[in-house]
Amino acid sequence: MITLYISPTSPYARITRIIARDCGAIDDLDEVIATKRVVDSDFFEISPVARVPALVVRGRLIADTRDIVGYFEDTYGGGWLGRETPLQQTYRHVVMGLLDGLAFWARELKRDVRLRDANVIEYECHRAEQALRWLDANALVCQAWNFAGVTLAVAIEMAQHRGLMPANRLGKLSPDVMAWVGAQSTRDSVIATRP
Repeated sequence: MITLYISPTSPYARITRIIARDCGAIDDLDEVIATKRVVDSDFFEISPVARVPALVVRGRLIADTRDIVGYFEDTYGGGWLGRETPLQQTYRHVVMGLLDGLAFWARELKRDVRLRDANVIEYECHRAEQALRWLDANALVCQAWNFAGVTLAVAIEMAQHRGLMPANRLGKLSPDVMAWVGAQSTRDSVIATRP
């Protein structure tokens, strides 16, 4: 048995959880909710930086989303990372930047309203819009159900679920991306991992 430490609301953990289901790793996997953001958490004994996802295989820690997916690919197959063209590499980079910005934006909105930084929120909104326009312009070339595709679906659902960008705004910015993500949203693995 291997253990995947997660937070049900972490988009990074969700990427690994979706891929674990789609590649068949879930049958060998024990998902454990990690206690985070607590100084005396036992999770620091698993991961010295106490970040999720964290995969433990025979006592070995694999602690980066892409590295965990690489382990799943090596062990269970599926071509999740595979070889990428330069455009596919850039697409993955933009998708990851979109997700990182959305996660930062969502954390800022969790702060007390008096402590929120309006400049950060404005910047992350602008960055997300620029990323979505670029992704939509390259959508037909790059969309595949691989690491970048799963990350894109997670990012779009997070933007909607956390109230960062409503569906109609997303649809205007990136109609092709939204159509593709809508089709992926019916996958069992996507439904099973929603927060």
